[in-house]
Amino acid sequence: LQKNTHRTVIKKAVQKYQSRMYLLRQWVDCYFPKGTSISDPEGGFVLWVELPSGYDVVAIYKRAYEKNISITPGVIFSTQKAYKNHMRLSCASVDVPQLKESIKKLAIIISDFRSNNFLCIRAIF
Repeated sequence: LQKNTHRTVIKKAVQKYQSRMYLLRQWVDCYFPKGTSISDPEGGFVLWVELPSGYDVVAIYKRAYEKNISITPGVIFSTQKAYKNHMRLSCASVDVPQLKESIKKLAIIISDFRSNNFLCIRAIF
């Protein structure tokens, strides 16, 4: 009985994360700048996103953090300061409506930043 319970829980978790990852990929593709590349992992709940050249994800991270949006800048995965325009996004800890809203807000933040130059301020939050 316990084996079947574990299998059921795992099966439900896999389905939940597959569904969220599909939606996350769709929203990043829809809302992020043209030229953004998105990983297509076979499992899990994390996407690797590459913004077009010139975006500074550390600056984006700081602004997103102020808005209670958590991303992981790609530079922390490199000892040589590579991946400045990369980020890791997770869909594990928020529900679907909140995830979509966060991606939309993150897309606006991204549009405000390019390299270290702050292009405009939007008072929509």
